[in-house]
Amino acid sequence: MAFPADPLNVRVELMVSGSWVDITDDVRVSEGITITRGRADEASRVDPGRCSLTLDNRDGKYSPRNPTSPYYGLIGRNTPIRVLVDGEVRFTGEVSSWPPRWDVAGVNAWVPVEASGVLRRLGQGAAVLGSAMYRGRIFDTAGLVAYWPCEDPEGSGSIAPALAHEPMTVIGSPKMAAYEGFAASLPIPLLNGSEWRGAVPPYTSTGQIQVRWLMNIPASGAPTGETLVLLYTTGSVRRWEVFYQSGGMLGLRAFDGNGDQLLNTGGVSFGVNGKNVMVSVELQQSGNNVNWSLLTLEPGAPTGLHYYGTLTSNTVARVGTVIVSPSGGITDVAIGHISVQNTITSLFDLSWQLAAWTGEAAGRRIQRLCAEEGVPFVAVGDLDDTYPLGPQKPATLLDLLGEAADTDMGVLYEPRHVLGLAYRTRSSMYVQKPAAELDYAAGHLAPPLEPVDDDQAVRNDITVRRSG
Repeated sequence: MAFPADPLNVRVELMVSGSWVDITDDVRVSEGITITRGRADEASRVDPGRCSLTLDNRDGKYSPRNPTSPYYGLIGRNTPIRVLVDGEVRFTGEVSSWPPRWDVAGVNAWVPVEASGVLRRLGQGAAVLGSAMYRGRIFDTAGLVAYWPCEDPEGSGSIAPALAHEPMTVIGSPKMAAYEGFAASLPIPLLNGSEWRGAVPPYTSTGQIQVRWLMNIPASGAPTGETLVLLYTTGSVRRWEVFYQSGGMLGLRAFDGNGDQLLNTGGVSFGVNGKNVMVSVELQQSGNNVNWSLLTLEPGAPTGLHYYGTLTSNTVARVGTVIVSPSGGITDVAIGHISVQNTITSLFDLSWQLAAWTGEAAGRRIQRLCAEEGVPFVAVGDLDDTYPLGPQKPATLLDLLGEAADTDMGVLYEPRHVLGLAYRTRSSMYVQKPAAELDYAAGHLAPPLEPVDDDQAVRNDITVRRSG
């Protein structure tokens, strides 16, 4: 829509140094302000909103590189702008560029501005978001000090970190990206007789240690007595080993600096053969003793298994090194997403994340993804009353948001008053009260009404697909 010069009481504001500044006097309103938003024709998704207007630039105020401008260093790419009519916000967007224009005589200068809604920026060179497991560890893990996702592609010679620390070195030839059984992860390696070593960067000891990893042991099991993951720690306990025992059992061993054994739980019936699990080792200093726990959790399970005890008259402080399969004697076991924390959190809070958010309501997924990406979000309707989704697979943010909106058959759009996204649920559009009533007999609609009878919505052959 185009605004006339005066009657609508137009105000244009620019975000400068965190505050909205009225720049209406510099807008050539007589040349028009045009706002376009919503879905064009019968498109399935909303296009980015657009607003075009012209700014008077004879004093060079809107040339971002002009050092004499009062806005020098304060405006530039993606500067927020909004348009109000009679005090109501009609558009909020971002100015992606400030193209200067002038006449031949140099008397007249202006900047034709075209601002866009946030959908434009989110779709500009958008990268694929990581797996649900990767994103969950990065966004939601308290006290994370080291993390190796182990999602490296086939042919990789080391295991890259997700934080600013060293990669894991690899001895032998693991089968990278070989195991695809975790919906929450990209393919992770099979050990294939290899050994992995990861140095944990120095960090402040809190008296708490938590080391976690994803693991799949085949139904046929693994070599009994083999150490799956070894931790070198500071304190009187220098080495902790999680080992496998035949029949799907796991155990925990601890040793002092002389190599003398301080703890051996023996095999504990975790029943891990043929299952996808997350394993957690938790160590906590309690006075002169160390409380230890060994836990497992299957994706989507409401509860897991927990075995725990106390190692008296000993201390533990920090993890220095993590070693996977230190003997190199394990073959078909898959391990990935190895993390070290200096804060102990509940493993059982990760059930949904491990299942790649399977069963998450569409509205809640949109809300969560916007929060993770720092996009302001507005909900219209009950987000819990939206259709449940399958696992969240790696894709661009807009594809994931669009997938959720399409599944619920709601509307994902740019709200006028917020530089962000809004979602209107399908159920919120049921049984709406009319906003305006038009009487044809009273002449509210100019005749003739001419319905279009075309084939735009006609289909002879429909294919329905489900991911996987």
